[in-house]
Amino acid sequence: PEESRPLVHEELDKRYLTAEVQKIVALQNEYGVTYWTVETDRGRREFVAKSVAENAQWLSETRLMIFDVDGNRFEVPDMKALDRKSQDLLGSVL
Repeated sequence: PEESRPLVHEELDKRYLTAEVQKIVALQNEYGVTYWTVETDRGRREFVAKSVAENAQWLSETRLMIFDVDGNRFEVPDMKALDRKSQDLLGSVL
């Protein structure tokens, strides 16, 4: 029902938290594990992702979803919209 929609959307947001990556501050890759420091729409975040090739999903030619070791999702809505440093860092692990 229409009156239940706001509650359903709120619960989905809690369970399937997706942070939108606006800038990649730092990346460190060690033995197939990547340590990320990023600026998101939810503030600065640090996370760990194993094998980006296996734990990232292309949603379009420039849109990327990255899954960390805890199951959190980080979305890069448009890789080309990132600043040059962020693009270079991302390119180094893809």
